[in-house]
Amino acid sequence: TSPRKLVSTIPETLDDIVMKLLRKDPEERYRNGSAVIEDIAHLTTRERSVETTSQQQAYLYSSRMIGRDDELKRGLSLLKEGQGSLLLGAPAGVGKTRYLLTVHTQALVDNWRCLKVDVHGTAHSLYGWVRQLCKELEVLSKDDLAQQNSKLHTKLGKIPDQEVVVAITKWLLALTKDERLVLFTDDMQWADGKSLQIFNELVRAFKDKPLIFITAFRNNEVGPTSPLWQTADEKRSHYLELGPLTKDQTNELLAHLLFPTKPSKEFLEMVFKASGGNAFDLIEFLRYLVATEKLTRSGQSWSEPVSLETLDLPSEQSDRIVSRVGKLNEGARKLASAAAVLGEQLDLERWQSVTEADECELFDGISDLLRNQVMVRVDSSYEFAHFKLSETIYEKLSQE
Repeated sequence: TSPRKLVSTIPETLDDIVMKLLRKDPEERYRNGSAVIEDIAHLTTRERSVETTSQQQAYLYSSRMIGRDDELKRGLSLLKEGQGSLLLGAPAGVGKTRYLLTVHTQALVDNWRCLKVDVHGTAHSLYGWVRQLCKELEVLSKDDLAQQNSKLHTKLGKIPDQEVVVAITKWLLALTKDERLVLFTDDMQWADGKSLQIFNELVRAFKDKPLIFITAFRNNEVGPTSPLWQTADEKRSHYLELGPLTKDQTNELLAHLLFPTKPSKEFLEMVFKASGGNAFDLIEFLRYLVATEKLTRSGQSWSEPVSLETLDLPSEQSDRIVSRVGKLNEGARKLASAAAVLGEQLDLERWQSVTEADECELFDGISDLLRNQVMVRVDSSYEFAHFKLSETIYEKLSQE
């Protein structure tokens, strides 16, 4: 029921705003709070303040995954089947992390218990993935079960690997007695050989049991003889590969990002050429255009660069990233450089200690990094919005 039906004196325009906020389909709602403010400003006849480039960059986000309907069906089908293993291979930036997030969200909606194992902080360290898995399982477990297995991660390398597999298998079976469980891992290309062997044994052990493994990795960084391929070769895991978006899919994503403005054919061609169908590269390219005021937004409409054929742009994405980061305030640039060297999730105390920034400098710099989508907050820590940002900043430091 609309507010206007309950209170007839409510203006029709305000009623439309409220109903748009409440629409069932997320695609039909406002994209962000600024769009709501825009309509309210028209309603009250007040002028909107001019948006900063960081505010404009914040619009460059899609609420749904474009061009991956068929691939998503496979991942979502596991939730219906209640068991299985999916290996997801893709180059960096193509969308594997977004894929995991989409399936993770649906799993939560379907009342699955979700477990995410972080490989970043333990890259290539012996038993790193297994150690992280044990820590996450402790968090999920009730007191008696957690206590029973609390010392397992300290025994890694001291007891036979098969005993570790048996212990974790029993642990997981105990957890899945009461609830359904999905185990998500991203960037598995960084896992060490011992972890991969134990991961494979767990997949084999749970082939017909109520546990789902969804594991993503950069397939161009995993050799043909890596243990990561074994369960796919044995048909115990389904292997799914994400490639770059097609030209039509890229155009669809661009139109979605710039909605309601319809991009010109020439602009679509330029963006596809610059991104090659890589979703991250596309969005980063748009953010560069916004940061350099070549792509601007007024109200809800975007304005393309005036003369595309004479547009002077860095040919390499790394140069565009460096240019965009270079427009941050000095404190933000200093924090970004420190974070690239530290190379993992950052807590405030450690970050401040390394940069020797006072509290004002620290929070002002972090705010600038977050506003410009260079870094994101994850629980109580911070990390780069994408590894390519970290990698580019680190390489620049190495050259200086």
